[in-house]
Amino acid sequence: MTKANLNLHLIEIIKHMDGLENFEDCVLGLRKCSSEKPCPIHYSVQPLKKQLFKELNENSIASFAKKVKAEETFLFI
Repeated sequence: MTKANLNLHLIEIIKHMDGLENFEDCVLGLRKCSSEKPCPIHYSVQPLKKQLFKELNENSIASFAKKVKAEETFLFI
């Protein structure tokens, strides 16, 4: 992996591999869920989805690897 790749924000990797639709899709899988016609948990989940998107947009592979190496976070237990 190149240095440039290590510094890619995680959201870019997700965008290229899976797309960003999961950040827009309803967590219950309802096709017509939206702010205008929300599902029962729409407004409960929106802040979580926004925070996850923010974390992935602000962190790179290198920053996550650094946290794992320092044993601040773990990929498995």
